[in-house]
Amino acid sequence: MHNNLVLGKKPVMEALEENPDLVDLVLIKKPVPRGLGPVLTKCRQLHVRFKLVPDLELLQMGAARQGIAARLRVHTLMDLDLLLKNTTKAVFPVLLLLDLSLIHISEP
Repeated sequence: MHNNLVLGKKPVMEALEENPDLVDLVLIKKPVPRGLGPVLTKCRQLHVRFKLVPDLELLQMGAARQGIAARLRVHTLMDLDLLLKNTTKAVFPVLLLLDLSLIHISEP
């Protein structure tokens, strides 16, 4: 299981209600199991992406039993103005931006 996954109807609904900005994608078994309609409604209300996936995809994540999982954002986004404002208040006001798309890491 991955650290950025939430498995099950209640934990996914709690994540949507408490921290919707941290939810990157909700994965729901296709066809949609009975009882998951409120989760779809909440995703639509909060503009959280969701995807209907085959049972096998959820099985590989360990979420096949209830038919739902949520992938959480590893990093959150911050408003640029707020970032610059906070940087100038720091003891060492340095802002380092990296473009990780240029880095290629190959496994041995």
